[in-house]
Amino acid sequence: MSDFLDKIRRLKEEEIAVLKEERPIRILKTMIRDLPPARDFREALRKPGIALIAEVKKSSPSAGIISGELDPVSIALEYESGGASAISVLTESTYFGGDLADLIAVKEAVKIPILRKDFIIDPYQIYEARSAGADAILLIAELLDPNQLTDYLRLANDLSLSCLVESHSRGELEKAIESGAEIIGVNNRNLKTLMVDIDTSIQLIPLIPPDRFRVAESGIKSIEDVERISGAGADAILVGEVLVRSENPGLKIGELIAPTWCSYKPMKKVKIKICGLTRPEDVLLLGELSVDFAGFIFVPGTPRFMEPEKAAELIRLLPDRIQPVGVFLDEEPDLVRETADICGLKILQFHGHETPEYCEQFRRPYFKVIRVDRRLDGKIPGGYRPLAFLLDTLVKGAVGGTGKTFDWTVAGRVVESGLPVILAGGLNPENISRAVEEVHPWGVDVSSGVEARPGVKDHDKLRRFVELSASGANVEK
Repeated sequence: MSDFLDKIRRLKEEEIAVLKEERPIRILKTMIRDLPPARDFREALRKPGIALIAEVKKSSPSAGIISGELDPVSIALEYESGGASAISVLTESTYFGGDLADLIAVKEAVKIPILRKDFIIDPYQIYEARSAGADAILLIAELLDPNQLTDYLRLANDLSLSCLVESHSRGELEKAIESGAEIIGVNNRNLKTLMVDIDTSIQLIPLIPPDRFRVAESGIKSIEDVERISGAGADAILVGEVLVRSENPGLKIGELIAPTWCSYKPMKKVKIKICGLTRPEDVLLLGELSVDFAGFIFVPGTPRFMEPEKAAELIRLLPDRIQPVGVFLDEEPDLVRETADICGLKILQFHGHETPEYCEQFRRPYFKVIRVDRRLDGKIPGGYRPLAFLLDTLVKGAVGGTGKTFDWTVAGRVVESGLPVILAGGLNPENISRAVEEVHPWGVDVSSGVEARPGVKDHDKLRRFVELSASGANVEK
């Protein structure tokens, strides 16, 4: 255990001994019986794109005083309005300037779940957190032995509290996984040196089983950091200092996690999605290329249709950095869920007349396809909050893969309106550089343009497409 954590443990032992005398645990248990149900922390983190837990933090051992005059309630309200999924409140006073009263005040002011972030070493603190209105608690794997961690998870569950179990090393991560924790965090801060390295998340998050919820913590400051962490498989990020220091925390949240909630700015690297995959040799090739998404078609009767079980076999061949996307057309929701579970789909793509309510019900990131014709004129239907809008050519009776382009100035107008766009429809190695240069899309999508025949990729075309997509990469307008 680090010197810092050793000091914290001794400090907490002294504090808890006093608290137990002042307010015995039986009083806390009585208080808890009269409380309303806790807000569902894990469910709040299920959303399109990456979720953000915004932290209320006045100071820290590494940064010193961040904001000595911070009003926890005011900034929490800004976090909520900016799109935070949950709020973390530091309640440790000596090193972080926090207080349990801050958590109580924030809980009363907002409607989203509240995480108590402290150094929990005793069951008393878990009862204390629930009695104060916390919906979730932080458990640090390095502070607890395996039996303690398991016992504390069980106690928290009995009290309807969610737990974020934090790790920093492979050994701590294994302890968290073996404990059965459903929400596992990777702290980019080394508590021995207090140094931060987001590569810690990049290396460890892919090791967390896909049935657990994966959270990256500390040192996340830019959209580039978020893109890297999201690419490693994170479902959520916990961000504190950069928000507290921001003049507009709500807008900063939008800049970090949701290009549909703020003005989209072209990225330095265009995202690349290869769709209509059906063969293992084609999937394996993607691992050699700078590809971000792999698309699998679950629309019966189409040339590239895949049965979920066969698609799952191909998806297992993908490296963790490439996210599998499932393509659906006005499908029954239960079948979408079943297919997503069988295949471990990271992102859903909806090609039909799906409403915003339909798309949001799955609590997964999604792409919404917009078929482009003369009537679109750069205007996108309201109500959707996808990871990106995929603009494809409208061809009657076809679901993508037509090889036909549309007027790219329409896509350009959508980009200029501040929305993230994946450009599709008739892209190929011959036109991709020009398409990227003219439209400045968030991403590009190709299927038939790199095929020898439907479902069979031409490896030379595929390599050229990826290379030329990068050569026409976005620059600031």
